Amino acid sequence: MANTVWHDLHQGDPGKIAQMEARSYLMMAINERIREEGWNGRQAAQHLGITEPQATALMNGKLSKFSLDALVKMLEPVGLVISVEADAISTLNLAEADPSAMHAGEARRQRRRTAIAELSGSLTGVFEPGYLDVLHQDWPE
Repeated sequence: MANTVWHDLHQGDPGKIAQMEARSYLMMAINERIREEGWNGRQAAQHLGITEPQATALMNGKLSKFSLDALVKMLEPVGLVISVEADAISTLNLAEADPSAMHAGEARRQRRRTAIAELSGSLTGVFEPGYLDVLHQDWPE
């Protein structure tokens, strides 16, 4: 499976990696919707129920300013919903009842790995040099 920048920054801490990935994906989705609507900072703040400085931080990708919970709460006002998949748990439970379920779960994971491999590198060159260094300065320790 392709690693994200979070794997490099939080090696050995899968919980932190998952949390940071979830926060990043949610922030990107919310920002995409804000752009689609053409909202400025004030309008985004009004729709999301946050302050204008918070909206500006959100729109500038200041991930450290927003908890996972806060980002989840912003989904409904922009017309988004969240779906959580718990493959490891469901595969484990199904495998105990039906050994063939483990094969189905592995096939699903392999399809995901293939899709990730096909898309890997598709954002190369999108961000200017040093972008991750700037983001890293904004992350809490």
